[in-house]
Amino acid sequence: MNKVISKNQNVSFMLDAPVWQVIIKMAVPTIISMIVMSAYGMVDIFFVSRLGTSASAAVGIVFSIFTMIQAVGSMIGIGAGNLISESLGAKKTDDAADIASVSFFASIFFGIVVMILGLIFKDELMDFLGATKTIMPFAKDFAHYILIAAPIICSSFVLNILLRSQGKPTSSMIGMSFGAILNIILEPIFIFKLNLGIKGAAIATVIGQSCSFVILLYLY
Repeated sequence: MNKVISKNQNVSFMLDAPVWQVIIKMAVPTIISMIVMSAYGMVDIFFVSRLGTSASAAVGIVFSIFTMIQAVGSMIGIGAGNLISESLGAKKTDDAADIASVSFFASIFFGIVVMILGLIFKDELMDFLGATKTIMPFAKDFAHYILIAAPIICSSFVLNILLRSQGKPTSSMIGMSFGAILNIILEPIFIFKLNLGIKGAAIATVIGQSCSFVILLYLY
């Protein structure tokens, strides 16, 4: 019952509160979430750079895949979020639930497609993105784990936006921030303490994204 009341209060706030209050409540956590997402790349490059220039270059190459997955998740999430907000405003909660379900499973489907094709054509993909012979081994190791986590990365980004569309930007921020903080903690441990090298950076990133996904799904 409390969850139902909480959801009704969030929707009521978005519909009835003054516009400037809604903007502030929505904007601040959203900005923080965007900053947190950009931290993934900076943290990876910061720690991986100690492994050498080839490893740093590999992170830059593979993160174009990471960004592409996020971009598709953003496209699905923003489109669905707009429709959900419109449906909630019209008090069509069943339509909003259907849109959320379709967008969530669509993001997982896209992630699975990227994962399968990426793993099959990993060498060709790294070559297309500009990996040289010295960079290729590092890029393939890093990309392997990022591609495996593609469904999680894409769907967590969609959940992030869907929560915001329902008036829960703070919940969205909490989910994304926890994963990013965990990534910062795990990266030096996996890279240097466990001597996993660039694989450790990728594993830490995947664990951070996975934790964000679980938290966002629970909050949703």
